[in-house]
Amino acid sequence: MQKLHVLTRVPEHIVDTPSHITGQQRWQRSYNVAGWIRFERQDDSPVRLLLRVQDAAGARDVPVDNTKLNSKTLLLSGVANLKLTGRIERMELLLQSEHDTHSVDELFVQPVKEKAKTNPARRVTWGVSE
Repeated sequence: MQKLHVLTRVPEHIVDTPSHITGQQRWQRSYNVAGWIRFERQDDSPVRLLLRVQDAAGARDVPVDNTKLNSKTLLLSGVANLKLTGRIERMELLLQSEHDTHSVDELFVQPVKEKAKTNPARRVTWGVSE
């Protein structure tokens, strides 16, 4: 039977809700998420990495990655695309697995940097610009 294990609570400075977000305002943000997890045995059972987010709309679990336990050490990683309402109140990284025993080698959660908008390049032909 699959169980949810809280790996860590994501620190507020990483969650980083923009200061202009208030009340029921809707917005989006993406996070790069990764975890190196070590298990005592491998048995091809399913394993999932989830990001739990609580905001003004409530708590929900967002899938990040899933695989089968085909190695004693797994890297689970992906991008969690979140549709949010109001400020993020809490964020946690979860592991869903049949196994109670595991150890965490490394965890990573970071907001995806938005690319700066740039104007398209203009093509210039001798004396004429488009």
